[in-house]
Amino acid sequence: MGTRVKKILLVLIFMVLFLPITQHYLHFIYSPPLNGAFIPAPPTHVSLTKWMNGSYQNEESKHLNDYLNFRPDLIRLNCQIDFTLFHKPNTGWAVYGKNNCLLDMPYINAWTGTDL
Repeated sequence: MGTRVKKILLVLIFMVLFLPITQHYLHFIYSPPLNGAFIPAPPTHVSLTKWMNGSYQNEESKHLNDYLNFRPDLIRLNCQIDFTLFHKPNTGWAVYGKNNCLLDMPYINAWTGTDL
């Protein structure tokens, strides 16, 4: 492999690594929020006791995970890959049926009479 190809690959790797940082400050890609009910983690404040017992790291990682720039797009991509390639819906209430059809589990339970 030539040195030119290695340099191009190195530049591409750095561009991918710095993409979330530039998105955080410039907001050049619009990503619509996810629909659904979830409670985002509140921001944490550093204190000596939280730092020493290790709870600060857990709270801060939960907060940063909820506010990651490309999180909604990555979740949508993961769900689409799971459904398209593996026929696996990423919900707790849907079942993959015949003819590429998603069926709701509450309706199936009502029709079979198992939800009485």
